[in-house]
Amino acid sequence: DVACIAFLPTTDDRDLLEGQVALAVLTAATAAPWVESVIVSPHIAGFPLGNVQVPMSTVRNLVNGTISFQQFLNAWRTQLMPMPLEYPQDLLAPVATADKDWQSQPAEESDGLQVLAGFELPELHDQFMDNYPAAMAEVKLPSGESLKVAAIDCGDDEAAAGIMNALEQELGSEASRVDRQQLQVAADKPLTIHRVGGILYITQGPAQASQAAIQAVEHQPQAATIVSTPSGPSAGAPVTQGGQGQPSSSTTGQPTAGAATQGSTGGQVQGQAGAPAQMTKLALVSDSVVKQAVLCQGIDRRSNPTGVGDQFGPQARKVMLFLAVEGAPPNTEITLEWYRDGKFLYRNIFVVTEDQRFVASLYSERSPYLRPGNYAVQIREGERLVAQLPFTVK
Repeated sequence: DVACIAFLPTTDDRDLLEGQVALAVLTAATAAPWVESVIVSPHIAGFPLGNVQVPMSTVRNLVNGTISFQQFLNAWRTQLMPMPLEYPQDLLAPVATADKDWQSQPAEESDGLQVLAGFELPELHDQFMDNYPAAMAEVKLPSGESLKVAAIDCGDDEAAAGIMNALEQELGSEASRVDRQQLQVAADKPLTIHRVGGILYITQGPAQASQAAIQAVEHQPQAATIVSTPSGPSAGAPVTQGGQGQPSSSTTGQPTAGAATQGSTGGQVQGQAGAPAQMTKLALVSDSVVKQAVLCQGIDRRSNPTGVGDQFGPQARKVMLFLAVEGAPPNTEITLEWYRDGKFLYRNIFVVTEDQRFVASLYSERSPYLRPGNYAVQIREGERLVAQLPFTVK
């Protein structure tokens, strides 16, 4: 049995919101002490900020004093929608690598329509029904001139190509197609629209600097390699099928790709820019309480993972990690750390006891699809690294 409660928060402060969710969890648990878990869904402007599911065993541990209030928070706080701290500004990070003498100003978060207006381009409202996350910045060149740059994350190749085609049609003779990926626009200062996958980059300024910026985003240096060595004996590859029946307890975490949390990321991030990003697969250690760790795209009615694999296509809206824990001592912390191209994204922390099965999901809050890249998730039992699973979104 599950007790569900939804409420409208009275604050937009993250810490205060967590306190209100904690109060809602305890209120529901008091009203229905016989249930196996409590689900709380805070809503703002009609949209859920996440479904927080807390096992009753965790509530009892708090009430009995066997875990602290901070441990209680850590058991579910990552299920709330996090605020993106760097995305989409990090889309413009490659531009700074075009020339060591360039002085790139901090990127500002924007949206697709604002970017088009900022470059005096047709706004194409019919192409931006949902709008798109974007970022803008200005680069100071050694000559004293400026290069204006922007990036619009359209979500996938088809959407980005459609917007570029619509811009070409609206601009008419002012636009000239260089190739499938690039469009030149006649203006007082040369303006270039360049497509890299589902992202549109717009540059305006000196032609040579604009092309250097485009080269930088087209041929981005590879990020650092994640290298970690697990302790303990190594087991075989993770089992790709979960057990039958309903899980004894389920917790779902929902990190946002590109977001970050405070505190140490854990593990080691090593490598050199320009080196291939090879995220080593580390199989589950045999003595870990985590017995199954499966990357998938869904869970069926029998609580088994579906769409199992480590290669996901451009239409991937999320990637899920199914975990099965057996024989965990009381209040064992299982930490998941997600990476993209060697860069730390987000952390989930789960407090587990005995046998439990749960799922964490990685998705983009601002885009319908995950950004292409080389990803990895590290699984830690306490402080110990017990597995690392790399996967790719094409």
